[in-house]
Parts: sequence; C-alpha cells; structure tokens
Amino acid sequence: MTLVLGTSLQERDAAGLALAADAEVIARACQAVARRFQRGGRLLSFGTGQSAADAAHLAVEFVHPVIVGKPALPAVSLANDASALSGLAHGGVFASQLRLLGRAGDIAVGITIDETGGEVTAGLAAAHELGMMTLALTKTGIDLPVVDHLLVARSRDPRVAREIHMTTYHVLWELVHVFLNDPRLTEECPDEVCVTCSDAAVPVRITALRPGHLALADTPGGEEEISVRLVDARAGDVVLVHAKEAIAVVERRP
Repeated sequence: MTLVLGTSLQERDAAGLALAADAEVIARACQAVARRFQRGGRLLSFGTGQSAADAAHLAVEFVHPVIVGKPALPAVSLANDASALSGLAHGGVFASQLRLLGRAGDIAVGITIDETGGEVTAGLAAAHELGMMTLALTKTGIDLPVVDHLLVARSRDPRVAREIHMTTYHVLWELVHVFLNDPRLTEECPDEVCVTCSDAAVPVRITALRPGHLALADTPGGEEEISVRLVDARAGDVVLVHAKEAIAVVERRP
C-alpha cells in the first residue's frame, strides 16, 4: 500500500511540474478564449463520464465568477444529458448539440480522460466545422484530431489527470479575466470598426449561403463569414449583424 501510494504521489508531482512547464501554452489558450469572449463569443463545454462534471464546473466558473467585480461570461455545459453523464452516448450527442446551439465565433471546450476520445472527439470535429475555436483537455495516451489549443495532463492515471484538469481550467477562467482587463486586447483588431468587434449591429448584404447556417457577407472590411442561424435569410438579403450573428433581415433581395 505504501509503495502504491508513493508511486501515485510521484506521478502526481510529475504531472504538476509538467503543467507548470506548459505555462506558455495555457496562457496562449487563455488569451485566445478572452479574445473570443470580447468579440461576443460563448463557451460551450462538454465531456463524458467523470469529465462531464468537469465540463459543468468549467461553465459555472465563467457564468458565476467568484472574483469580486468580474463580469459573468456566457457559458453552458452540454454534458447534463444522461447519456453523456453515463458515457453510453453514441451517434454524436455533443456533435448534435453543437450543430444546434453553436455558431461561428464561439468556443468549444472538450474534456476527456477516455482513451478513445469518443463523443468528445466527434464534438470537437463538429465545432471546427462550424467555425468555433476548439480547445481540448486530455491526458497522456489520448490521440485527438488537430484542435486549436490542446492542454494535456501528463499522466495516464485518470485520477491524476482529472486533478490536473481541474487546476488547468481554474487557471483558464482566472487568466481569461486578466486578459479581458488588458486594453491591448481590443487594440489588436486592425479595423476601426468591424463586424466581429462592433457593439452595434451592422447592416451587411449576404453574397452566398453556406452549410451549417453560415453565410458570406459583403462588409465594409471585405467579405466575411457570418452565422444566419437566427434568421430566414437568402443570398442578396441585407441583414443586421452583431458579433458575427445575423439578428434581423432588413431588406429582401429584389
């Protein structure tokens, strides 16, 4: 028993030191998430089995920050479905939810300690197709398709990996607020006013519709991809866009 406990503690310590070594990778992910929030994006988290609780925990931290004076940020966990919690879901439970609720400009965070990746892998793939930023928390030994930001718990032990994940996503939500307080975050936009960053709705003309409730629009800054999930729009229509989401049709094509 003493030998097993000592080995587990050594692995835990090694994984914690490896997490510290990944500080720059984590910081870059936090900056990217902050940028998405600043531009009107939402965070959608998901995970199966034990990681379902971590997905819910992460969403709660953003919606109900415990740091005094920090704003609530839009986040929701997709892991409250019973099939997701049990790990028995098949056929793309997260992928289906993301196609229904996600939009270009949002943030998809998949958390898994499952060796196959399973439903989390499918969800991340669907999020990528929608134009969402993808971020994954995994453990050693799990191969996922390419994601925008991969944060790996350097342990094969699922118990150690879960502890490292908890530390990682607490750093994630706290550091996101640090970046949101940095005025340079808004200065990175090269245009004086753009569809992505503007606080006001901007009228744009749709030039073409794309799969996944997306469309190309002719904007003052050039052609951009927007979401038309909330409106019944056609090519040639003029729509009002806020944070890359069409919110109303103001002129029908001739």
